[in-house]
Amino acid sequence: NSSTDSTGEICETYARKDARISYIRQERNIGAFRNFAFLLQKAESPFFTWLACDDVLHDTYLETVLAAFKDREDLVLVSSDYEMVDDKGRRIGEERLESIRSWVPWRDRCIEFLQLPISNAYLCIYGVMRTAPAKSSWAAIKQPKLLSGGEVPFLARMACECEIVSLPLAIRRYRRHNQSVYNKEQEVLEQRHALSRMWVRLSHSNRLRLDLFRVILGSDARTKEKFRVTANVFRIYAVRFSKSILRRALKVFRLSRLGHSS
Repeated sequence: NSSTDSTGEICETYARKDARISYIRQERNIGAFRNFAFLLQKAESPFFTWLACDDVLHDTYLETVLAAFKDREDLVLVSSDYEMVDDKGRRIGEERLESIRSWVPWRDRCIEFLQLPISNAYLCIYGVMRTAPAKSSWAAIKQPKLLSGGEVPFLARMACECEIVSLPLAIRRYRRHNQSVYNKEQEVLEQRHALSRMWVRLSHSNRLRLDLFRVILGSDARTKEKFRVTANVFRIYAVRFSKSILRRALKVFRLSRLGHSS
């Protein structure tokens, strides 16, 4: 994506060594979302995965993940867990995608991708997926105003195609650092007036939620199943809202007690 460092030289070196590698350089930086779309459009193999510049795969990652697809036509995306590292490559923990394990009924797993905010299941966007449904799912989404939560519309549509599952193995490294595209976007947003920030974030999240309900209602599921999923999502939102109100009430109560005691 028009990198300004030695990325091009490194890629060209490996492309000369291995005919399976194709190197394409964007003439200008087209942004993360459009570059993701470009890569997926170029894919010709039956399986596909996005590799960010700061990801690292375990030596056996591909064969391990691809083995999960064997005799499972109902799987559309398989992810591993993630070893989290900092900008120096130092381990800082693991992200276990336990809510979408194979032993969790798909009816429950599917809900993970039809609500906002999503759990750490969003990381499965960096798993291995079937190319054909990935292309059709991506073609149905619009570029979001913010990158935060930008994977939600895609994963929701993939979940309506077939099952998504995670393997209990941390065989892919995911780097967290201050210079990530997401963090840079948040830095720019923080420079805006408080009301402006609130409006941008609120309108963005509301657009995402509205899109999720469109995905549910437009799916091929039976009416009864659509109603069940919609009711579950509303229940989740209601519980979160109630907890938020309760936390605020407790905070006000504690502050008032402190005021009386002083």
